[in-house]
Amino acid sequence: EEALVVLLWEVFDRLEGFSVTLREVYALVHPRVFYDVYRPLLSGFDKKGLLLEGVEGGKEVYPKGPSAGQSALFVLLDLFLGVRHIDSAKAFQEEMAAVYMPAPHRLLLQDVGARVHSVGSVADFVAAHPHCPEV
Repeated sequence: EEALVVLLWEVFDRLEGFSVTLREVYALVHPRVFYDVYRPLLSGFDKKGLLLEGVEGGKEVYPKGPSAGQSALFVLLDLFLGVRHIDSAKAFQEEMAAVYMPAPHRLLLQDVGARVHSVGSVADFVAAHPHCPEV
């Protein structure tokens, strides 16, 4: 129990750090610059896709834009904490992992998912230990 409490405080501290970083970005990037320069780059592309020149034979890709679904970090936190998603959100996460996520990240999530399935998530622990107020 004590190790889990320590780990949860570590996760909390890191998430607080992310929050600070995001506020710094907001303060440092003028909204007009974000809207005119960065947003178009992040919003994805036409359904026709993009042809990556310089890649052997060219490679066509179909970026979907910013979803954060490509990031293993958010899915990893969901697995660890035991966040349950509705079917459509789960299907979206699986598609992002299969299509956009680098293979090593996808394999990490599969490994962590298997371990969580066998030993349980934080939510499972909390449900099984209602006497542990620290968690």
